[in-house]
Amino acid sequence: MNITRFVLLALLLLAPHAHSAEGRNGPVGLELTLFKTRLKVGERLFVKTTLRNFSKEPMLATDWIYRGADNLGDEWDKQLNSESGSTIEVQDSRGRRVKPKFFDVGVRYNDYEQSVKPLEGADLDLYNVWIASGLTPKQAADRLTEQWRWDAERKYDAKHPVVRLKQGQSVSSLSWCAERDPKLSPLAVTCPGKGFVELPFFPFVRPGRYRIRAVYNHAPTKEYLKWADEWSVRVATDWVAFEVRK
Repeated sequence: MNITRFVLLALLLLAPHAHSAEGRNGPVGLELTLFKTRLKVGERLFVKTTLRNFSKEPMLATDWIYRGADNLGDEWDKQLNSESGSTIEVQDSRGRRVKPKFFDVGVRYNDYEQSVKPLEGADLDLYNVWIASGLTPKQAADRLTEQWRWDAERKYDAKHPVVRLKQGQSVSSLSWCAERDPKLSPLAVTCPGKGFVELPFFPFVRPGRYRIRAVYNHAPTKEYLKWADEWSVRVATDWVAFEVRK
């Protein structure tokens, strides 16, 4: 091997990995960006995902990681495990899926679940109307509890509204970092912000080479196929390689 080829090979091996990848299906574009592609064992991975609308029609970004939530970590956890909505996939060097681990990111409670509400005012009037119509006390209480649940969800939606994207517009994930005790997690890093989300669900306790891609999965199931539209698609980015070292 001559010196020129040796130098070129060395530069290639030492060059940093690509930090981002893209994908598209129909009008939906998706991008994944990694904050770092070289981690230490136990260090958390930070990613940013971006949705883009290529259609002339407005696109509604309904996933919580774009519109906000009281606990974004909880929403990420749900979608990672259900593999629906905005999620990610991780594989090891042998192409095996790396499954997310349980990580306690807190639980979001609706107002109606936190305590037993005393019946008064409009709630008491409604309860009495249902009793007078022939419902049992339990049936009336169950119906009222269901109404409280829907009211709480409507308030939550109003607090974190859906993002509306015009043609060419994009929206990135909202930054989120898990709370941790620095004494128990010495590899904790400062939350980088700028749309990067920490993924504590993948602890990466073993060194090696991995790869990751972002997925936007809104493909309809058979029972919802008749309501599908141009946004009812599954989009995956290309894979981005990263390395975990001791």
